[in-house]
Amino acid sequence: RGMARPEQLDRDLESLPGVGPVVKKNLAKLGLYTIRDLLEHRPHRYEAAAEEVRIADLLAGEEEVAIAGEVRKTSVRRPSRRLSIVQARIADESGEITAVWFNQVWLAEKLLPGTRVRLRGQLKRNEFTVRSYDLNGSSATADFAPVYPASEDVTVKKLRELVGKALPHVRDFPDFLPARVAEQAGLPSRADALHALHRPRDEQDGER
Repeated sequence: RGMARPEQLDRDLESLPGVGPVVKKNLAKLGLYTIRDLLEHRPHRYEAAAEEVRIADLLAGEEEVAIAGEVRKTSVRRPSRRLSIVQARIADESGEITAVWFNQVWLAEKLLPGTRVRLRGQLKRNEFTVRSYDLNGSSATADFAPVYPASEDVTVKKLRELVGKALPHVRDFPDFLPARVAEQAGLPSRADALHALHRPRDEQDGER
């Protein structure tokens, strides 16, 4: 599309898939009301790159790493009233490991046998404690993924999901800088700059 449509940026966030009345209310607590607000909600850092390793090569005490595989089976334990533990047996071509999530019981319904996952975390006491995860190809564990100011009600993962849905609207931002001036200064268009802010090719790209 050649023309910006700035009026689209003032659309209520409820116009995005996945934003109902409760999510809308929680986004408002972060000062986010419109598509413009969401696309101008800057990350305060990016996830550092994490080496992806085979399950058989996991070592306890290492820095955070990523593993990828397929769910074999899932179970839920409740050691106490305030603690629930989701355990999923994950397999790749080299072996299997039990991945662990704390107080996220609802995940058990999504971790069905055969589901492809990519997990970031650490091996602790022969279990893989998960810090972030992707199910069937989402991008929460991607290197240089943005980490946004978030809240208990609106997580970083949710914000990444919503920004992804709003991202096509970066082309609706008017670019007030004349093309000649931008070219002389070596600056990107406003749309390209916003896209790189949320989906950088590397950390330097996002910082720039």
